[in-house]
Amino acid sequence: MARCFNFGNVSEEDRKKWTDRLQNVLDSPTAQRRFSDFLEKRDLEAGRELLKFLGNCQEFLSEANGYDEVKLLEEAQKIVNLADDKINLTAEMYTLNDAVKSRDINKIKVAITAAQKEAATLLQDEGYKEFCAHLLPKNH
Repeated sequence: MARCFNFGNVSEEDRKKWTDRLQNVLDSPTAQRRFSDFLEKRDLEAGRELLKFLGNCQEFLSEANGYDEVKLLEEAQKIVNLADDKINLTAEMYTLNDAVKSRDINKIKVAITAAQKEAATLLQDEGYKEFCAHLLPKNH
């Protein structure tokens, strides 16, 4: 029987997992790479920027306990700059700016976590639904 969809080498298990929730994509480097490629091929710039922002936030949070304060503040400012330039964060932008200006790493971590949640919500409509549709078989 001919198939009208192409999953490449994505296993059935991965397809189910990645289409179940966005967090499963964000937790998998392989899924993130495929999602990023998907967004790029379809010229979904807003989704690409959100994914990049989420990656930067995750990297900051995972490194927050291991780097010196100066490096963390620089990285936090880069996140703010990306959000200001490319991401449409509404409620969290003020909190994020305020936290970085305070130079309090704990406040920054809380603000970045909140901004990350808002960005993930935005990403649901900026490419994730299309990615899921791409991965799921088409009904004939």
